[in-house]
Amino acid sequence: MTALLLLTACGQWRGVQIKPTETRIDVVREIVRQNWEQLETLHGFGRIIMESPRQSFSGRAVVNVKVPDSVYIKIEAILGLDVGVIFADKKSFLVFSPMEKLAYAGASEDTLNLKMYLGFDLTFPMLMHLISGVALLPDLDDAVMHNDGEQLEITGRKNGLSFEYSIDTKFGMVSKVIVRDDQGQVHLIEEYKRFVRVGSVRAPKMMRYIRPARKESLTLFYEQLDVNKPIPPKDFYIKLPKDILKIRL
Repeated sequence: MTALLLLTACGQWRGVQIKPTETRIDVVREIVRQNWEQLETLHGFGRIIMESPRQSFSGRAVVNVKVPDSVYIKIEAILGLDVGVIFADKKSFLVFSPMEKLAYAGASEDTLNLKMYLGFDLTFPMLMHLISGVALLPDLDDAVMHNDGEQLEITGRKNGLSFEYSIDTKFGMVSKVIVRDDQGQVHLIEEYKRFVRVGSVRAPKMMRYIRPARKESLTLFYEQLDVNKPIPPKDFYIKLPKDILKIRL
């Protein structure tokens, strides 16, 4: 840990790799956290696939992220038709459907009511980490870590749930998370793949969020990814038509 802190304190952070023989969970957690702290903004463009009992959809997505407080997602059909626009911060969210001329607004204190557009609801922190692709490694009870080839596997419990984390040692990032309930059933799967380095930040270009029991999934493939470049405030703004029906939740 001391060596890692000295490295970052000297301003030499370049995406520290994790030794496959590393046995200290605190060191792994710190490397993952340091990468997240390097991320200031993210602009991505690519393909989005949503599957749920409510709907199945494949289209394009424009994503803007300002860490830690702003997320903007514009979803388009294959032919370029706007399907929905989402803005969320720590206090509130706004979802706009141009086709239906409806807008939903609410507070972000609990979950974002995104079922109409993403197939399911998400908390703001989960949405932020999902579209940025940078998952963190929390403190876990009874945590155990072992080597599994090119990855480290960390298991433990938190808030009555069982967690399994896979860590890519080359990029020093979480590559997979499996959450199980107290009955051993899989509650949630997060997958992060196709890691790249953009400047001093590491990020995946493919993210997948799966809830098997609910048959819900959200997959995002970034074809273009810019990190830590200025994003104008207007690129987080949703301009609503005057005749829009706005519903507060």
